[in-house]
Amino acid sequence: MDDRGEIMGHSVKEARETEAPIARLKPTGNNDEVRLGYWSHRRKWEDVDDTGGVILPLDHALEFIANEAIFWTWT
Repeated sequence: MDDRGEIMGHSVKEARETEAPIARLKPTGNNDEVRLGYWSHRRKWEDVDDTGGVILPLDHALEFIANEAIFWTWT
């Protein structure tokens, strides 16, 4: 995976030829917590759930991304 900095967050992209977007991590300003987003079929970043997104500490967020199918659907 390749981490590319963007304004107001970081996007994690697949490091293969496609460079498909996998996840977006936006800092919340509260310690090391980030709000997670995924690349949807609508070709835009969306919250993981319908209630305002998932917010986790960075280490938990990376584990969550690795284990949740929603992040790997479009890769």
